[in-house]
Amino acid sequence: MKSSDDVFNHIQLGETLYASRRMYGDKAIYISLSCECDWEEEHGLLLVFKEGRYINKLGGYDGHLTNSDAYGDKNLEKVVYR
Repeated sequence: MKSSDDVFNHIQLGETLYASRRMYGDKAIYISLSCECDWEEEHGLLLVFKEGRYINKLGGYDGHLTNSDAYGDKNLEKVVYR
């Protein structure tokens, strides 16, 4: 990719959105969208939106709603990409 504008040429957005809440922490509603992407064919890409207002987590598909939950580290609560 030559620029960040090229990213969306390599992502195929999923068709199903999943609404859920975290087991621990805040009780906000999170919307997850799993996508296929050219650079991670096995796991794909996960986009998580918090309360439908902003991207809360972006990265390889791991099923977690936040990086804080994924790594068990409260310091990552506001980290979108890790």
